[in-house]
Amino acid sequence: MSTRKEIIIKTLLTVTVSFVLSAFSFGQNLERTHYFQQSFNGGSLIDIYPGSPESNVVNAINLSWLSETNDSTSYRSKFGNPLRGFTFGFFDLGNKEVLGHAFTGQYTMLFPQKINRLLTWEPGLSMGGAVFTNPYDYLENEENIVMGSRVAFWLSAYMRLHYSFSDELNAFAGAAFHHSSNGHTALPNVGANIPSWQLGVRYRFSKKTAVEGSDRKLDNLFDKWQYGFRLGHGFYELGETISPTNGPLYAVYTTQLYAQRKVSDIGRLRIGLEGHYNRGHRALYEIVDDTDTPEANFENSTLGMAFAGYEVAYGHWAVYLQAGYNFHNPGLAYWLDFLTENEFMDRLKKRVSGRYGVHYYFKNPYGAPNWNLYAGLEVKSMVVQADFLELCVGVNFGKKD
Repeated sequence: MSTRKEIIIKTLLTVTVSFVLSAFSFGQNLERTHYFQQSFNGGSLIDIYPGSPESNVVNAINLSWLSETNDSTSYRSKFGNPLRGFTFGFFDLGNKEVLGHAFTGQYTMLFPQKINRLLTWEPGLSMGGAVFTNPYDYLENEENIVMGSRVAFWLSAYMRLHYSFSDELNAFAGAAFHHSSNGHTALPNVGANIPSWQLGVRYRFSKKTAVEGSDRKLDNLFDKWQYGFRLGHGFYELGETISPTNGPLYAVYTTQLYAQRKVSDIGRLRIGLEGHYNRGHRALYEIVDDTDTPEANFENSTLGMAFAGYEVAYGHWAVYLQAGYNFHNPGLAYWLDFLTENEFMDRLKKRVSGRYGVHYYFKNPYGAPNWNLYAGLEVKSMVVQADFLELCVGVNFGKKD
């Protein structure tokens, strides 16, 4: 791995850890209830790509430290005062020689919904990173096409049913889905997809008491149209899912112009236009000597997209999802024609883009400020396949009546 790649991967890990620590510590003065949770997972690694290494049962253990706030005077109440905290895990990936193990660290949000005195159902989400003990190496471990880097993102979704033995102790059973990817920053990057069952116990250490929030009552996000622009710097290794490997990282420069408006108590709809300049596509034109190769110029290295996105805000933090239609995309179209047999999914990738990530706002959006700055970490995708990883900054502005 090149020095530049090592620096970038370490930076991603630092950003992920900083996100976990910041999100967990934010509003700690309101925490009143603390829980310890232990769970066991059993599942399988889905074989989604030809030539993927064999994997037996994937076993895992997770430990969580969770806190809850009974707060009726801030944005937390709009989410039902969820449980929040750290989750650390160890995953045996079912093939020690090739896949090795994964150590995970995530920020967790759980949303318990009481059915009756004894039963509670609970959806949840964890976001963070993983360190793999045996990633791809072109000399020593070329069979591991699942993960091409030692550090990657690790996301988990849950659905559980809890049974309460007492006010302090409950047990649960449920299902989970775990996904890992490095955002196409190092190939191969098939990624890990693990559906699993879960069994666990949760113990409450302190009694929940109602508290007054330190924030003033924050009823709404900004409820008029806002406008904004965003700049991003992405990077990726040029190639398909598993090859070529050990190549350089290419830069992608992006910009967005958009309008957005509140459409729920916790979310905003965003619509706009997005443009890219992709250094990897320009390099491809320069490398491939073919009569069908587009000219290596700025226009042929750009992308134009119309998009719609949805952002869920939790205090200063927000999760963002986006889908877009590529109305100008010569570089990716040429790349897919060059590498693939132009099947349905390949044709879809030429036109359909996705984006998902996390934003941090410098002002609390629930204070409905006239303007706000944010920074983010996002993954741009072709349909659902990672395209590149991106750091971004943006600004929203509007005017109240």
